[in-house]
Amino acid sequence: MIDRPTLIARAAKDPKQHLGRRSLKLLHSYLTGYDRACLSLQIPTPHDPLDHELFQNWVYEKLGGRFSVSAFCYAELVSADESEALDTYIAFRKEVLSQVGSQPAPAPVLTPDVSAINVFGDLVRIHKRPAMYFGNHWSLTNLWAYFRGYIWFERDCGVELSKNVQVLNGFQQWMETRYPFGAGVPWDRIMHFSSLGSPKISMDSFIKHLDEYQRSQPDSAMDPKSKEIIANILSAKESEQT
Repeated sequence: MIDRPTLIARAAKDPKQHLGRRSLKLLHSYLTGYDRACLSLQIPTPHDPLDHELFQNWVYEKLGGRFSVSAFCYAELVSADESEALDTYIAFRKEVLSQVGSQPAPAPVLTPDVSAINVFGDLVRIHKRPAMYFGNHWSLTNLWAYFRGYIWFERDCGVELSKNVQVLNGFQQWMETRYPFGAGVPWDRIMHFSSLGSPKISMDSFIKHLDEYQRSQPDSAMDPKSKEIIANILSAKESEQT
């Protein structure tokens, strides 16, 4: 198992592969997914040499003892954009570590069997309360990054082509076939575009599309929104006739 600084540095070095783009919010979603994968197997999350309570106290003191917020929030406050916030957060961690030192690493954990992991295990709860997982200013890309956390946990355990990867890769291909304009574009961005940038509509759209894909509906089938529009038109016509 790798530790949290290595996990963060790896994601920051190749954000497109891990996060979707350089963003502190997406890093948070990615780490949440990675941790949830660990917890689903009842193993410890990646060791963090930085004591969380000391880090929070450092932020509290930086804010003059007036606000108690996370280091993620503070990094966003003092940064111009999401990309800079990611670098700022990493710099904060290094600064505090240099001041307080590292926590000792626990005994190594044996590589777990990841065959039982289900990347969609929390999907119903996330769909119901996305802000609880991703914060108030979320988008569907947060869910994409959350899934990537699961996938990279599996890879770190030596499993490259898990069932979860196969499902998500298949869903990506299915989406690209259904929406040719999105060839080579991740599914979260396709749905963000087709939902006119609405986080809620894009999340609802993802749930509906994933359900169709898992029920082996053809990629040429009418998309859920078009079905809804046509159903409403037919219903209105029936009402007019009666």
